[in-house]
Amino acid sequence: MSGEPEAIVLWEFPAADFAGWCDLVGEPEVATHAEYLALLAAVQADQERQGRRVLRARFPVARMRAELAARAWPNTPDHRAAVTGLLADLRSEQFLP
Repeated sequence: MSGEPEAIVLWEFPAADFAGWCDLVGEPEVATHAEYLALLAAVQADQERQGRRVLRARFPVARMRAELAARAWPNTPDHRAAVTGLLADLRSEQFLP
């Protein structure tokens, strides 16, 4: 082990993509993009309290759909998490295309 704290990656998409994200995930637990961001912030705070590093991968819903399709992966929470992790290395303060 490298001594680095365990890291998790959270997916943040643009506010304009909220309806598309709702369609992608089916029945979301939040009603607005602001609620989604608040949920991410709560998860991040909890994980950081537990000593984990938290990264945010910022990319649009269309990119998620494209990445799933490129791998012939079904749209499941586990596969969306895998895509988010794969794109984390490409993260930046800007949204990826």
